[in-house]
Amino acid sequence: METLKSWAKSWLTSVAGGIVGLPQIVQALSGEPINYQLLATGVGSLLLGLAAKDSDVKDKE
Repeated sequence: METLKSWAKSWLTSVAGGIVGLPQIVQALSGEPINYQLLATGVGSLLLGLAAKDSDVKDKE
């Protein structure tokens, strides 16, 4: 539950990760054959955005 609260505080980096990662994932899955390199890059960008925290967010308040 604490992780979910941390993600909610760092919404800006989560949105940025989605903006970068989701189009790559969609493009990778829309082609024949599936572009696994682009898929891995998109998933990595999305997860990095979710895991990162905004610079103005403190761990303990």
